Amino acid sequence: MVKYSRTIKSVSYLQKDDRVRISVNELGKFPIGLDISVYPDELMELDGILKNDPALTLVDGDKIRVFYGGCSDQMLVQASGIIDNHIIFYKTGLKEKPSAEDAGYDWRDWSDYFGYTRGSD
Repeated sequence: MVKYSRTIKSVSYLQKDDRVRISVNELGKFPIGLDISVYPDELMELDGILKNDPALTLVDGDKIRVFYGGCSDQMLVQASGIIDNHIIFYKTGLKEKPSAEDAGYDWRDWSDYFGYTRGSD
């Protein structure tokens, strides 16, 4: 499977004064035990990670904090979208970047919105 650059390469979180990193496996899941692997949305629900300032490292090298200011009450929209796209990518076995149509968007023409047409005044 081709790697989509906006998928998650690893998740890190604080443990005492160090960052612990969990790398993704070939199924797009993160190992949390000997025989247990979970998708990143399930990983973010674990208290040991949820309350310890998790951050995502993407395949393209970008690093994104999951929660605003490290406070587990406010997940950043960007992080949520990346987690959702990661799951879609691995569960559907996509071979390339998802298109707008794959995500359910249909932006054929701006004239559908507020009477706007391109090129007219």
